[in-house]
Amino acid sequence: MDSTEKKTELTGHTFGEPAKDPVYSKRVPSKTSSDQEWLMLKHNEIIGLRNSGFLLCEELPNNNVLFIDTKQGGWWRTNSWGKQIVDMIGEGRTVKSLLEELVVNRAFSRQVFVDTCVPFLRRAIKRDYLYLHPTGDKDTKEAESKVLTAKSNEKSAIRLGALWLEVTDSCQLDCPYCYASSEFADKNGGWLRLEDYGRLLSDPAAKTANRIVISGGEPTLREDLLDILRLCRETVCNNNSVSLVLVSNGIRQAPELWRTIAGLVDVVQISIDGPTAEVHDLVRGQGTFEKSIATFKILADTDLKGLHIAFTPIDINVDYIPAMVELAYQLDASMLHVTRLSLTKKCLDRNISLDYKRFAVALERAKRRAIRHMGIIAQTPEDTGRKRPFLFYPLYREARKAVIRKRWVNCGAGRGSLLIDPYGNAYPCVELRQPDFQFGNISDKSLSDLATLAQQWEDTICVDSIETCKDCSVRYICGGGCRAQAFICTGQINGKDPMCEFLKCNIKGNLAIAMY
Repeated sequence: MDSTEKKTELTGHTFGEPAKDPVYSKRVPSKTSSDQEWLMLKHNEIIGLRNSGFLLCEELPNNNVLFIDTKQGGWWRTNSWGKQIVDMIGEGRTVKSLLEELVVNRAFSRQVFVDTCVPFLRRAIKRDYLYLHPTGDKDTKEAESKVLTAKSNEKSAIRLGALWLEVTDSCQLDCPYCYASSEFADKNGGWLRLEDYGRLLSDPAAKTANRIVISGGEPTLREDLLDILRLCRETVCNNNSVSLVLVSNGIRQAPELWRTIAGLVDVVQISIDGPTAEVHDLVRGQGTFEKSIATFKILADTDLKGLHIAFTPIDINVDYIPAMVELAYQLDASMLHVTRLSLTKKCLDRNISLDYKRFAVALERAKRRAIRHMGIIAQTPEDTGRKRPFLFYPLYREARKAVIRKRWVNCGAGRGSLLIDPYGNAYPCVELRQPDFQFGNISDKSLSDLATLAQQWEDTICVDSIETCKDCSVRYICGGGCRAQAFICTGQINGKDPMCEFLKCNIKGNLAIAMY
């Protein structure tokens, strides 16, 4: 049999001939000599499954199968060859006997074993799915316990993902789906002051975030916005690999302000909800498209590397996602982020909805267009005219999900994000801002204390405790969807995400193809 057919895969890593898709064909070749040395060193060691929690859940299209680790929340996606290897490992073998079985009885060549199977085994061992030991009678429970204890200690350490700072709840717009309130009254007397943010950001927990997101309302309505950005940059973002992000509607027409902002932040995200004024203004208001595009072009002319467009699909504009790909590319955006519709009370009161079937069709069409553009950057002014590589976030997110090892929960509310509203109240995320989910206020708790409470709350949520998820074959890949949307729609934090079926079909489609 042709050796290129003998591909095995572990959590999104394909061994063998790489896929032809240009977006996902960036596989680093294995170092054959290193694999050969490993094979010689481990020749007589016993190889086995780390625990007995692996279940073959189901067969997938394109000769793929899915294993779920029900004990640690991990998962493997592999093909029939990979399944054979896992089955043989489960029988309890030395590395040598596994090699002999594959070479002698399964028509593998030794080189194929070295090039494909050895990387598979090494990565599985590194990810704690498999273990090696010199003799077959060694008790592996102690080793497994140490692995789980180390992971538990790592999980308990304070580690923020995105620290969201809502600096205002005022906005010029009243978008029908927005989770933020749209109030025009001047509440400057009640908002956090610059010194409050100084105290907040001096807390050690701030330096554990991977990004600080400044949002609103509309943050450019604060006259001291530049001071807040400078404070973030000087206190946290200069020396700690913490990126600084500004989320805006781009309505304010102030060219010098935007140029100054571009020099202070790493990313500016502008909301544009249609490829033309006719579509965008229908969602966001008359004349807003022209203003947002004007702001975007000012930012595009700066050296800002992260220039994102956020698009929220609803029934009015969902069919225009492919056209948004083209607009984003033409405007020299670095990313088009298609967000999910948040079914807020305002959204439900105004009968705003999204047809998920239309969304799926539009998203697939958009992906095909985006593949032509992603990763392209102009080498000369005569080339594409672009200064930034382009990324379509849904493709990036799905590629990333294909290599995630375990996913007990989906969004990371409380650990992956922490929101501080304009008055200092702390919540798990931008959508879970009900009193029941408030962790406290920065006036009486430090950021470290708030982050600890948030992570303790997040630790109580697990996909295995969600009734509609606990028996799903892709639960550790999906993580249970959005808990905020589940709560809004069902009144239960462990309720069903309204996008459940859409997410499930999308994930199974991704698992059925080779992704990198």
